[in-house]
Amino acid sequence: MEPRAIPWDVKTFGARGDGARDDTASFQAGLDAVAKNGGGTLSVPPGRYRICGPLEVRANVTLQGAGGAVNGWGEPTVFEVFDREHPFLSLSNGGGVHNIDIVYPEQRLRAGEVVPYPYAIVARGENCHVVGVSLRNPYNGICLDYAARHLVRDVHGSPLNIGLFVNQCYDVGRVENVHFWPFMGPEQNKDFYLDYLPHHATAFVFGRTDWEYVFNTFCWGYKVGYHFAETEQGSTNGNFVGIGADATETCLLVDQAQPCTGGILVTNGEFVPLMSPDCSALVVRETFRGYISLVNCGVWGPHDSSARIAGDGRVNIASCNFIDWDKNLTDAPVIDCRGGVLTLNGNHFARSQNKNRSTPQVALRKGTRGAIVTGNFSDNPWRVINEIGDSAQIGFNLGT
Repeated sequence: MEPRAIPWDVKTFGARGDGARDDTASFQAGLDAVAKNGGGTLSVPPGRYRICGPLEVRANVTLQGAGGAVNGWGEPTVFEVFDREHPFLSLSNGGGVHNIDIVYPEQRLRAGEVVPYPYAIVARGENCHVVGVSLRNPYNGICLDYAARHLVRDVHGSPLNIGLFVNQCYDVGRVENVHFWPFMGPEQNKDFYLDYLPHHATAFVFGRTDWEYVFNTFCWGYKVGYHFAETEQGSTNGNFVGIGADATETCLLVDQAQPCTGGILVTNGEFVPLMSPDCSALVVRETFRGYISLVNCGVWGPHDSSARIAGDGRVNIASCNFIDWDKNLTDAPVIDCRGGVLTLNGNHFARSQNKNRSTPQVALRKGTRGAIVTGNFSDNPWRVINEIGDSAQIGFNLGT
């Protein structure tokens, strides 16, 4: 059967959008009707739709709202979710959701009382798309699981546990213009978000995903910005361009990256580690056996070491700008390497305070297999701690 040319309207299936009556059955009836017609769009006019059960967005069906906080135009289409047992939306092959706001009215925004809801949106299928969605206060935001060639774009929100989780995605996925911060939740609970997220929440988690393309993403006030995890299915290779993490305890947390591919490529990133005495822009754990490269990135803000590197993988840092490390004046180096192979080239190190303090820019600890440190410039005296001897090539670095 040929898909219907004009969108279906959920109001024709009995949805009211008054925030009082349960509209779950009406929405599922509409979604099923569009699917039986061969696919298409279920249009949702502005309103507040009470949802008390899960909704299945079947193959080639798009749930299309009228607008919301992300796109900033028109009256919003708001879904108030009351189901604590299931994901709110489950997307199948080619399924999508556009231009809606999602809020959990019963979420308890008090310390020790946060409700661990399932993910707001789960995509399991090829070519799923999530566009123009605001996630006001979900516990978990979006899960892309076995969702090859996904598109997630123009998503803002304040997830309380995990913002975006990607795993088992074996073909090029795209994540663009996704921002998580404590400014999207209910206005009366700003102090809760500012206190809770830095101690509990992770904005982005990438497990096994092949050729992931991530562009213009940002988080503020999270405990972990970007977590490159190793799942049962494997780890990440991908291109991460223009990503940022501000006021974050650990901006980039790296457990693993695919060792036999290009690994993780981070370009034009901006990272401001804050929120704890142990904050850092880059933490590479002892489990690491892959490859990660940071090029043309900026790291600033009061912290001790900008990068703490362990494991047995390869880390390349080039043309990056590091400002204001060693905040506690304990001789913490900018780059503290304790394992693997490190390449540092063409980086700039500067301090706005204690400019003449001879704090090391680089420490090559025992356990580091090899290092090349060349062509770097510092606004304060140059100093390298070398505990690996001839396994390091160090030269043409300048300090003033």
